[in-house]
Amino acid sequence: MVVNDFLCANFKDILDYNFTASVEEEFDHIAEGKVKWAEMMKKFYGPFHKEVEKTLEFAEKKSAEKELGVDPNTGKKVIARIGRF
Repeated sequence: MVVNDFLCANFKDILDYNFTASVEEEFDHIAEGKVKWAEMMKKFYGPFHKEVEKTLEFAEKKSAEKELGVDPNTGKKVIARIGRF
């Protein structure tokens, strides 16, 4: 869920169904010999790479933790974290 939320927040154009449909249509054109695959990839990858670079620099890091409440005995926060253990 954390990864999905991050991708939706930072790459919403690529995760959009219309984008996926247009890429599939371009793949059809490549298969039909109407478009060269290198041209299609160049057209996609240039803007995508810029978006990745921008996201790496400016995106807020997502945390895989959730505050559940406060321990009544200690007064400390009780936190659930997603992790290996």
